[in-house]
Amino acid sequence: MKPKTRNEYRNQHKHLMVFWQNKYPQYFLLGTVLLTDEEKNDPNKYYYNNQHDLRYTGINVKLITAFLSSKKTKANGNLVHPSHLSKYGDAIKWGATVAGKKLPTEYHIGMDKFIRAYKKEFEFAEAKKNNNKRKSEGTEQTTRNPGRFPNYLT
Repeated sequence: MKPKTRNEYRNQHKHLMVFWQNKYPQYFLLGTVLLTDEEKNDPNKYYYNNQHDLRYTGINVKLITAFLSSKKTKANGNLVHPSHLSKYGDAIKWGATVAGKKLPTEYHIGMDKFIRAYKKEFEFAEAKKNNNKRKSEGTEQTTRNPGRFPNYLT
């Protein structure tokens, strides 16, 4: 794995932990562990600049999806691409592997469910945005020719 990817994964952990610290301080105390100097200096675990790590066993997927829900919308009001949110899940899986911990089944089920639902939400928003764009440009498609084929093929 490239160092840049490891940095991004640890930064994603940090974003999650800061969210918990601000919004769910009691869970922050339960859902994270303070790293020792020995752990911070372990090159195999690569904690980057983090002072804490996630407590992977028993991780609360509802609080992870709450965090992801807060990350869905960009500053301009558009939704972020589903792959962006999936990267947080990848970072958690990687962190658990590096720590030698197993994530609970509920985590995998909850994340899969959240990402599937978000993909549908994103696709709907994109279709709506594209339809509005066509309307503003005066190129709205008719129901007879939805834009997939030239008129002579329908």
